[in-house]
Amino acid sequence: MARYPFHLHLLGHSPDSLLSDNVARDTYFRCYVIHGTHDVLETENVAFNATGNCFYVEDGVEENNTVSHNLAAYVKPIGKPAAGGGQDGEIVREDVNAGGLGSGQRKQPADATAAGFYFSNTYNIIVGNVASGGWSGFGFPGLPAPIGVFKTDKTFEPLSRPLGKFYGNTAHSSGAYWGDAGCVYIGGDLKYDGTTLKYNSGREFRNSRMEPQPGFQRWEGTQVWMRFENTLMYACNKGLLHWGDRVEVVRAEFHDCARSVTLFGEAWLGNAIVNGVSGNEDIGMSDIHHDGFQFYDISVKSIITNTEFRNYEKSTCRYATLPGQTDWRQNDIVCSWNVSGGAGIAGHNNIIWSGLYHSDQFKPQQISAVNNIKYTNVPKSQYVSFKVAENGASRFFNFIDFDGSATGEGRPTIVGSNQEWWHVCDDCRLEPTWNVWLCPKQPAGFPEREVAYILLKTPDITAANGGIEDAGICRPSNIVNSDWTYCDVGYVALWGHGPDFGDALRSSPIASNAGITGIAATGWFVALNGGAPKRFTLNPVQVPNGAKLRFAMSFPTGTTFTVTGKHQYDSSKDVTYVLANDLSDLWMNYNTKYFFDC
Repeated sequence: MARYPFHLHLLGHSPDSLLSDNVARDTYFRCYVIHGTHDVLETENVAFNATGNCFYVEDGVEENNTVSHNLAAYVKPIGKPAAGGGQDGEIVREDVNAGGLGSGQRKQPADATAAGFYFSNTYNIIVGNVASGGWSGFGFPGLPAPIGVFKTDKTFEPLSRPLGKFYGNTAHSSGAYWGDAGCVYIGGDLKYDGTTLKYNSGREFRNSRMEPQPGFQRWEGTQVWMRFENTLMYACNKGLLHWGDRVEVVRAEFHDCARSVTLFGEAWLGNAIVNGVSGNEDIGMSDIHHDGFQFYDISVKSIITNTEFRNYEKSTCRYATLPGQTDWRQNDIVCSWNVSGGAGIAGHNNIIWSGLYHSDQFKPQQISAVNNIKYTNVPKSQYVSFKVAENGASRFFNFIDFDGSATGEGRPTIVGSNQEWWHVCDDCRLEPTWNVWLCPKQPAGFPEREVAYILLKTPDITAANGGIEDAGICRPSNIVNSDWTYCDVGYVALWGHGPDFGDALRSSPIASNAGITGIAATGWFVALNGGAPKRFTLNPVQVPNGAKLRFAMSFPTGTTFTVTGKHQYDSSKDVTYVLANDLSDLWMNYNTKYFFDC
């Protein structure tokens, strides 16, 4: 440790310090290190063939440094690169007795994910740099507290610091060591476990905030968005992956990436170019699947605007999908959902819009919207990929095409799954190309349609908090071959349809996980397989302002009710509902009355 080609070591505030016009080549450990130092300029330097994180901001306290117009190329992790299954990544621990150079042992475990540019504190200025190769090009791990020399400072939280500036940077040819790695990677968690460092390379959240006013706690600082601007990414696994609460990716270009971005929290991708297959065969990315953007299944709020998608043509993907195959290059197949089973694998076949369809525990609310989308060399078949699966994530899949440009409808459109549940009116249509329903958001002569999300909680039937473990009847150990129909406990249907009305029921099964998502333009009727519950709670988690959601269930004749409305924060606003005289009375007094006609 502390033996690097260039090392600005514990200089404190040092605005007159400059590292410029240097070359670090064939380095055995790091390249340019800023340690316990602030306000310096590190510009127009080159690093090639580096081991471990290269341009390196060390302990998490370093701020207001400018790292500009540098090049880091051919950067290699120390030891086995971090991988792991799913989003969890891999736990990597400090090698307490790390050997000498070339030993493959890591004193700093984050070197398992070595990046061209590594920032343990984001409150720095990062402009005009180029990263070629590495586990990632630009790495931003989360540090809940400083490490190293500053580890005794328990009052400072580096991972909550805002991003100073990220502008005009380029990253390419990285992210291949792990399925969720990206050329720009905001994730991972580095902290002490006892006296030694432990690094989790996977999904760890950050909540960026400004410094609070004196006398306030750090979590009371103003929330801010991490903004990545004018960034070029190509030949990446994921172009940019951000696991945090708030992010903006503006005026970005993505070329030949397996997926352009994965964004968590409140996220905006705007004024971007996403080029699926550029035609540059030399980079070796033309024979894999390419995702434009994947909507998440719960809580993540995604807005995509003013973005052009280019060159997403249907192609063959080469995967080892047959028994006994070990080399994916052995088998040329046309990618389809029948061939491969989940999001992010062969099934997408160069698709722009897709979702997550693997779970009943996690189901989408109205959390995804797009506007002013342009396609160049993209057949209509490649606009949307929807997977039919018997779970809530698939049944309640939806997004808002705010101007009709993403679907080609030419008007604001609600996109819903293949369930008749989304067929709210005769002006909706099932688009056979994608097997999804398209409904005008602003029907002529009627109020604007909105998507709502509720939690229906019934003891021993639906889960207390939407989690499968709480439902009792629906546990992971009971799910065989992803058959989530085991969890179904009834259905939800639109008012005014079914055999009693001379047509088919427009419904969707519901499971023991409590969430229901749908269009709030009409009434919702719920029927449970076990009959009417003696007690239930209805939580309108997401009912847009101005929208009215009418909810009904069937109960035996003579049933009596106690109906109470509980305010989440102010008990003085609680309401005890009374029986309405008729439906007209209910519509006029829906805030204080309920209706039962038996």
